[in-house]
Amino acid sequence: MLLAGVITFVGALLVGMLCDSVGRKKLILISRVMVLICSWPSFWLLVNYPSPGMLLTVVFVMVSFTTLGGVPVMLLISELLPKRIRALGFALVYSIGVAIFGGFAQYFATQSIVLLDSLTAPAWYLGGGTLLSMLALLHVKEPAKELQ
Repeated sequence: MLLAGVITFVGALLVGMLCDSVGRKKLILISRVMVLICSWPSFWLLVNYPSPGMLLTVVFVMVSFTTLGGVPVMLLISELLPKRIRALGFALVYSIGVAIFGGFAQYFATQSIVLLDSLTAPAWYLGGGTLLSMLALLHVKEPAKELQ
């Protein structure tokens, strides 16, 4: 979707500047909390008020929060890895995460809708993944403070 691409492009530039002044973990945590808070209401709005305008609004909000956390996550992962394996390590971490959580997302979303008989059920998958990433974030030490 073009809107998501534009938000990600512009947002990434702004978030990149914020990372250096605020810190990576703080932005990631704020992003995850907001995605967690907005996941079920977003699905509920789409189910109960289906329209192109509502879809664009939900996409705008969710992609904005995802971008807020996505940029610092990429930086944090690369900073945690030794230089000699940084590219390989980042590629593995990224591709495994996308394959597991993204690859099975459609299956789990469809099954949750069928099993729970609710079109908002995929919000639980999104919320669970978000909580899991927040739990992992608690165990990550932010690299040496270079904030100015």
